[in-house]
Amino acid sequence: MENDHILQNNRITHFILRVDLLQDTQIDYKQLADSLKGEFETYKTELHFNYNVDIDKVEVKKEDFIKYLLSTPTVNLKIDSFEKCITIELQQYIDKTSYVQYLTKVIDALKSLGVEIYARRIGMRYINVFSCSKIAEISKVLNVTDAKFIKESVAKDGIARSMIVHEYQYGAYLARVQYGIPNKFYPSVIKNYDIVLDIDVYSSGQQHIDVWEESITQFNHQAYNTFISYIKESFLQTLK
Repeated sequence: MENDHILQNNRITHFILRVDLLQDTQIDYKQLADSLKGEFETYKTELHFNYNVDIDKVEVKKEDFIKYLLSTPTVNLKIDSFEKCITIELQQYIDKTSYVQYLTKVIDALKSLGVEIYARRIGMRYINVFSCSKIAEISKVLNVTDAKFIKESVAKDGIARSMIVHEYQYGAYLARVQYGIPNKFYPSVIKNYDIVLDIDVYSSGQQHIDVWEESITQFNHQAYNTFISYIKESFLQTLK
């Protein structure tokens, strides 16, 4: 059944899986990165700065923090010690096998630190781009209702961008969908009609590390169901 959801010819140009840890999480980010570097081809660090302003004391404090960047030709893992987040990014995505081995390694590495770990937010974002050379082609990609919204908006004089945002509540998690024509030549008037369908499914509360994989599986399924609700059935068949 799950194989029916695999779209070999999908138009995903960017996939992002991000886990934000609770702000009071105390772990050794260098140790975490070092334990994972054997899974990647390159490993580097970046030094960044943050400035905190204390208005009462009229004081500015500079804080140094490090980002750890691990990568293969297709996968980037970012560990941010300031924002306390871990991000897996892919330029190519077929199904969960594209990221799951790296997610499992990250979870195992975090558990090995011997600290109770909770996420304050987990999000999965899928950015899809569909090439359209003219307005009429929008109706070949999107369902009738959503294609109509976009076509009517881009027909207005002088319009330079047309994006619609929908937000959904699914109990323990939410979804935010942005779709339309961002216009790669913005702020010029729209002459290119490429469509972006940007789907972000995310949690709304803290989650213990033991349930991350289950939650991410649910997000994945919801993202697929959301995707197909915006796409015209005949076009969806061409993506399989």
